Amino acid sequence: MSADSPHEVGERIAARRRARRLTQTSLAAASHVSYATVRAVERGARRPSDEVLEAIAATLEVDATQLRTGYVGTERRVHRALPELSSMIAGYEIPQGSPARRPDELAEASDSAVTWRLGAQYGRIADAIPSLLGDAIRYVHTARSTEHRAAARVLAAAARTADADCVQVRRARSFRAAD
Repeated sequence: MSADSPHEVGERIAARRRARRLTQTSLAAASHVSYATVRAVERGARRPSDEVLEAIAATLEVDATQLRTGYVGTERRVHRALPELSSMIAGYEIPQGSPARRPDELAEASDSAVTWRLGAQYGRIADAIPSLLGDAIRYVHTARSTEHRAAARVLAAAARTADADCVQVRRARSFRAAD
């Protein structure tokens, strides 16, 4: 459980919301959380559940750990993604057919993942990176020679983002072990 009071969490959410120039109503709509819940959380009258915190964090484009100190939901999501991620990496040298996405979709997904990495949005990365990495590997193996440089860029960005997600898990574990 977080050491933060509901009031501290609410203040952080309100500050992030205002920085993104959102109203409470628009935050509620975009995060699929009731307006009354958003209002109560921001006032500190209610501690957000993990699901509400994740939904609000995703809408605000921050990781939930930036809103509630000690939040471990992101770590659990990253940890759940590791076996699939490991499988993708292990199969790198084996061509696996064509990617499920077109090259322009892969480039866009890769750019989004890099943005999430730079914004420390590790939960979002954990949800997207296994399939992105798999598609990037397939793209490298199937790309025409004229596309190979672009395919390599997508793969490098996906791999670097996956690495950042794994590093986040190791850091979280070492911080908890130090406590």
